[in-house]
Amino acid sequence: MHKLPLMLTVAVGTLFTSLFQIEVFASERLSFSQRHSVERFETPKMKSTLVKAMARYSDIIKNGGWQTLQPDEMLKLGSEGPDVLALVARLNLQYPNLAAACGEGVSLTEKTNINKTSFFALQGERPPCLFDKALQRNVETFQKLHGLSTDGVVGPLTLSELNVSATERFKQIALNIQRLANFEEFGFEKFVLVNIPEFVLRVVDAQEVRLEKKVVVGKPAWSTPSFTDYIETFVVNPDWRIPLSIATQEIAPKVANNPNYLHEQNIVIRKNSYEDEEIVDPATINWGAIKPYQFAHFMVRLPGEENPLGEVKFLFPNKHAVYVHDTPAEQWFDVDHRAASHGCIRLEEPFSLAEVLTSELPDSLGFADIQKARALNEAREFTLEQPVPVHLVYWTSWAEDEYLVHFRKDLYEKDAKEYQALVGTADYSTQTTAL
Repeated sequence: MHKLPLMLTVAVGTLFTSLFQIEVFASERLSFSQRHSVERFETPKMKSTLVKAMARYSDIIKNGGWQTLQPDEMLKLGSEGPDVLALVARLNLQYPNLAAACGEGVSLTEKTNINKTSFFALQGERPPCLFDKALQRNVETFQKLHGLSTDGVVGPLTLSELNVSATERFKQIALNIQRLANFEEFGFEKFVLVNIPEFVLRVVDAQEVRLEKKVVVGKPAWSTPSFTDYIETFVVNPDWRIPLSIATQEIAPKVANNPNYLHEQNIVIRKNSYEDEEIVDPATINWGAIKPYQFAHFMVRLPGEENPLGEVKFLFPNKHAVYVHDTPAEQWFDVDHRAASHGCIRLEEPFSLAEVLTSELPDSLGFADIQKARALNEAREFTLEQPVPVHLVYWTSWAEDEYLVHFRKDLYEKDAKEYQALVGTADYSTQTTAL
């Protein structure tokens, strides 16, 4: 593997590639730039906004919170009746800026105690409460704020989020204020941020979000850890150095059942290390006798179309052996809940990250060289002149303003335990004293 420093004077060597391939990659680069986000990322402001939101949720709790919704059927455009009024009341309590006409004139006490019996008395002479286009848009906003598909229909997943209590939302906010406070200490000018429960990667430079892409993170049994490190290198057309856990627990049984499995999957066995040129013949190994974490050699899947790492991986050496990489399984980016990996982070349109990381080079020479290397089915390593900080964080709540608060599922069931650890600390007392 060749290490190529990303410098103006970098010499990549002669790369034979077609003009057609280069033109395709160049057009992709243009589309990446056009899709860059322009939103701001200001941690102190995010924290202060959550503090204001926590005060709002404290008031909601003091006034009785909100009741659980139990509609008789799925609520959607055209629905009407007491279940729709209850939905409007529920949305208006948490997000008063999403007011709907049929909720007007209903007091806070009434809103928290609506049931089907009292509905008709509350309606009085008003027109029936109809699930109209305006309410559909409000439901879509609620879904977006909770990381759900924005179809405007109150189905099982949306109903589940609506029925999380105000008290639980308050705890989420309090905990994530502390998480943001801890993050403030880093203060890097340019960094990569992956928010695991949000399934999103961002590149932030001078508080401006220059890139925002979907990611797939670890499933609960193989959770992606939270930590900070530095992206130092990335590899175009990488091989996959298969972890011992996967090699022994997943691949070995398949080879035992199908002796041709390794050949079919383009996997080789290197004798003494992942880079050892000496190859071991699979036929000399008793695959049925291999136990978890007990294997004397090293499995490597060679570069190719079906390589799980795709066309590029970004490395930040760490004890967890976690990194960011491409994937051939692009269908996952069409799914809302993207916890499906063994802990590493699969990135949508990964060469957009390479473009941003090399954008400060004169005439973007570094990225042009990357695109040429991409056209070859050969692993090539590029080294950044200045390593870029990468933060893997676990934020389950943040806010655009005190009324538009985002919440995400506690993917790895961390929140309850960490909230209990927070309660009683000086930081928590400071947060809650003024409420």
